Amino acid sequence: MLHAGRRPLSLPIKGKTKHHLVLLLILLGGNIEQNPGPREKQQSIYPCGLCDHPVTWKCEGVCCDDCDVLHHRSCIELCTADYELLERSNVQWLCCKCDSINMINVSSFTFHNYELNTTKCYEPLSHNITSIKDKTSEFKAAVNYIKPDIICGTESWLKGEKPGKNPTKDAIKSGEVFPEGYTAYRNDRETLGGGVFILVHNDIITVEHTELVTNCEIEWVKIQLKGKKELLIDSFYMPQRNMKCVEELEKSHNMTIARNTNIMLTGDFNCPDINWETSTVNSNANDKEIQNKIMELTATFQLTQIYELPTRENNLLDLVFTTNLSLVKTSKNTPGISDHEMVTTDCDTKPYYQRSKPRKCYIYSKANWEKLNEDISKTSTRIKQMYTQGSNVQEMSDTFKKE
Repeated sequence: MLHAGRRPLSLPIKGKTKHHLVLLLILLGGNIEQNPGPREKQQSIYPCGLCDHPVTWKCEGVCCDDCDVLHHRSCIELCTADYELLERSNVQWLCCKCDSINMINVSSFTFHNYELNTTKCYEPLSHNITSIKDKTSEFKAAVNYIKPDIICGTESWLKGEKPGKNPTKDAIKSGEVFPEGYTAYRNDRETLGGGVFILVHNDIITVEHTELVTNCEIEWVKIQLKGKKELLIDSFYMPQRNMKCVEELEKSHNMTIARNTNIMLTGDFNCPDINWETSTVNSNANDKEIQNKIMELTATFQLTQIYELPTRENNLLDLVFTTNLSLVKTSKNTPGISDHEMVTTDCDTKPYYQRSKPRKCYIYSKANWEKLNEDISKTSTRIKQMYTQGSNVQEMSDTFKKE
């Protein structure tokens, strides 16, 4: 037997020779794993109709209006010039999946139908990101398309910032990972993984409520609504179903009872066995007691779950609750940047905005530089004379400021 191109290696083989030979061949394969995982590759949430690879925020593609299947631009052999021409023209294209004819319009293009109008209401977005550091560009692209006013995120995988505390020296700064134009409120996990955050558009008046944060992964902010009671928004993450986490969530919401405000609770609860339409838990569910406790908690605080579609594979994990259904118009899914989908909620109300004060910007190209140089020369001469006459520093400084 030859071993790695070196001299022949002889091994004594006793017993069942055939079994030993098979074992040696497997070991020499070099790609043996103790836990290889599933045999088939996990199916993408938004696969291409031709290549089955995911159509993500970084891809250019079109969506069939009949079968709702996405296609990569490259898979249907569209060059960049033709793709841009289609976006501006009322022409037809043939879907390779269902053979239906589509009339090109704005809604046919990948993810454009997920853009939301922010003129009459505001839109919170919730998403399990699973490491924002590794998906900064995709996250910024998604935010640029959807333009949400508020973003509630889970599994940020950041470190160094806790509610009401100063950041640590090794903290990851919000400006490094989050898009511009938003104020970040974070509750990072002290160990690897996890963490929650809430991003609020800079124009919205908001206040962080650190006193409502308990010993779980949760973050609270409050915004003021026009013609409505104040709205408390919390982002929550339960990485593994455990009763302590649910009890801490209950403790946090207990502190909101006396505030008489509207509440919107979003996050990843990891409770796939709850049927929110019938308010029941599947009989064969794991951790049934914990999932029943979640339902009891939402009933106690009059929280209604408004989202119904699966957010990860066939499971509904990312939930949106509210105490006031009149605030919500619709809630729908949007392609995510992880194995979870985004949940966008269209709210029928408007928050109070704080407009930035106008700044005075000098146009230096239109300055009278000759006059400026003349004045500087006179001031310089004046200060030199004062210096030779024995004037102190304060007198010379005052003269410079006046002139």
